[in-house]
Amino acid sequence: MVKLANILIVDDDPDIREAAKIILETQPYKLTFASNGKE
Repeated sequence: MVKLANILIVDDDPDIREAAKIILETQPYKLTFASNGKE
């Protein structure tokens, strides 16, 4: 079983989060997004 690397992206700017998603979703990573540290 292959285990995917987990990447947490935290940024309060939704455009930055979306750009990171577009770039990273083509790679074999498990992506998690948050807009602040409380999430």
